[in-house]
Amino acid sequence: MWFLKKKSVQRTDKDTKGISAARQGILERDGIYLNGIDRQVAYLTAAYGTADPFELCRCMGIYVLDVELPDRLWGFYSNLMESKIIYLNNAMEPHKRRQVCAHELGHAVLHADMNTMFLQKRTRLVAGRYEREADCFAACLLIPDELLADQSGVLDTVEALSACTGVSSELVRLRLQVWNETTRGEAGSPCLDAE
Repeated sequence: MWFLKKKSVQRTDKDTKGISAARQGILERDGIYLNGIDRQVAYLTAAYGTADPFELCRCMGIYVLDVELPDRLWGFYSNLMESKIIYLNNAMEPHKRRQVCAHELGHAVLHADMNTMFLQKRTRLVAGRYEREADCFAACLLIPDELLADQSGVLDTVEALSACTGVSSELVRLRLQVWNETTRGEAGSPCLDAE
């Protein structure tokens, strides 16, 4: 029987250099470390010149396959013999397909060597942390800072942001939590309500 020991994460000065005090360690929600995912997304979108999850997959050499999956399974990520593969349910609507691809891309970037299907079936490791991190990645990718910084008042509710971006209200709420925590105290940063 396998027993997995949770590694403790210790920060060094190198890890926190250049990060405002408001950003250090504030995004730990339900024991899940989300700090820095927004910066990883910003780096990738700048490096590849796109925030489209399908285009990012293409640029990064990640295969995206549309396959027939059970109704309740929208997609999953697999690292098979050093090939990163995202499987998407071919029965999904386009806006849902984009959101699921972004989530699975989060797994490919944040959990590159893990196969979530294996984790769920073969270990006692709770995959909730990894799912939450992939959700955070998808939320940051699909809802750019520019939309949140817009102070016109048009996109000032969860419902408005969800309708504008085609992203679920759950991911919008998560994105607003990340936004509010990372911009707290910074001049000119609106504090949108995540509720």
